[in-house]
Amino acid sequence: MADALGNSIILVSLPLFVAQLPSPILASIPESLLIGILISLCGIVFSALQPLTGAVSDRMSRRKPFIIWGLVVMGFGTLAYVIAGKAIDIVFIRLVQGIGVALTAPAALALMAISSEKDTGGGSMGIYTGFRTVGFALGPLLGGYLQVTYGFNAVFIAGSAFLFLAVILVQVLVREQPADTTEARSKPFRLFDPGVLTVSLIALSVAMFLMTSAFSMITTLEPQLNAGV
Repeated sequence: MADALGNSIILVSLPLFVAQLPSPILASIPESLLIGILISLCGIVFSALQPLTGAVSDRMSRRKPFIIWGLVVMGFGTLAYVIAGKAIDIVFIRLVQGIGVALTAPAALALMAISSEKDTGGGSMGIYTGFRTVGFALGPLLGGYLQVTYGFNAVFIAGSAFLFLAVILVQVLVREQPADTTEARSKPFRLFDPGVLTVSLIALSVAMFLMTSAFSMITTLEPQLNAGV
């Protein structure tokens, strides 16, 4: 939940923040497209790196360090918005945030699956995703209030604070769940196992892709909507 709050709190402010930044290097790109590129960049990096980080965490059988370091990277990435002076700065910040998410997300889901009892896995995952959804729902509301009341920096500082709070919670309360990797390490390391590509997995993945695309594509139009265009 703290992780979700830290990430979603900037969603409302980021398009407005980017729109008021000078962008001499990216000046030829239309504003809405530029905002879309910068917002999507984190997801593109995350999607590209997630198979690698997930495979490495499985190989090492250590998920907690990946979660903690991913949250730390995201926390400092969010705080870096405070010193961003040009649109090109956001490019590097989004790259860093994407790396942080790629470290955290696969390891968190793997640890969640290992820590859950076999006959209560659905309920455990429901609680986990429920809290995460609440974080994503409250983040934009809190971010919008902070931006209007105190300015952009308050949003970025609050977002990084939630992420660092998540680091503390994981470090103090989450226990590592090591597994026997002797057999796995005896096999050649593979970045991707084609055996996981079942019809159900592909269908669910495509459905999730379409749902998130429908939600996120409106975000790039926020400056125009605010201007009454």
